[in-house]
Amino acid sequence: MILYITVSRLIFICALCIVSNIAQAEVEMELIEDIQVLTNISVDVTAIDISIEESFSNSGNPTWDGSTEKRTIDTTSASSTLGVNVIKGRLNIGMTALISGVEPSNVDGQTVLGGGSMTTNSVDADISRTNYSFLAGYTFYDNWLGYGGYCFSTIQAGSTFTFEDKGIFLGAKYSHRFGASSSLTFNAAYAKLSSSIELKNNSLLNNYQIDGDSDGVSLGATWLYSLDRGRSFYVRITHSIMDFSGSKHGVSPALSTIGDVSVNAEQKYTTFSLGMGF
Repeated sequence: MILYITVSRLIFICALCIVSNIAQAEVEMELIEDIQVLTNISVDVTAIDISIEESFSNSGNPTWDGSTEKRTIDTTSASSTLGVNVIKGRLNIGMTALISGVEPSNVDGQTVLGGGSMTTNSVDADISRTNYSFLAGYTFYDNWLGYGGYCFSTIQAGSTFTFEDKGIFLGAKYSHRFGASSSLTFNAAYAKLSSSIELKNNSLLNNYQIDGDSDGVSLGATWLYSLDRGRSFYVRITHSIMDFSGSKHGVSPALSTIGDVSVNAEQKYTTFSLGMGF
């Protein structure tokens, strides 16, 4: 009898374990089925407009004090962008990576000495860009998405300068559907970044790096058309503008004296993208 009861208990316990495992597997399957993973890839063309202005002061040299050096880039660049988003309910977590090719261009320079004399030059420079961002967002009222994240970007202009930005951004998206197949989404974001510029081949200053802060906004619109089998086609246009300011003491200029330099820069990017989602 005792053996019968023990065996019965073992059978009952095993049955409970099997039922529990089946229930757990069903819950896990439901959780997995509730998660969407969306991937998108696009080809981009970006109009780039960058200006960097250096001003020198406090050197005690009247020829040097008040001198400025300005560099500008006005060109276009081709790139590809890959994005992955994981969506569960109203929560959205994603990342994007932009990598450009090397675009032959030139950097125009203008130097004005404190005495008022001005010289100009133009330097050939290969332009290349990278941009990585990570974000988390939450959907409100079905068509509003608020999000925030962290980004890191670089743009290099040959042997003239390298610009690096990294920091946080906050933004919002609003989507409006047109029937069952298409939608139009508007996007706005603000970024506050820590930035650095490495300036090379100066006519006035020796090579140096300056750190500072950047902030700016990005605006965009995306039209998306849904295809079959979860695929979609989209067209996107974005415009962003960032302002940089920084200063440095103790730089060594070509006039062999010591002083202060302040740098103000503006980056403008207008990007047109064609992409596929799946």
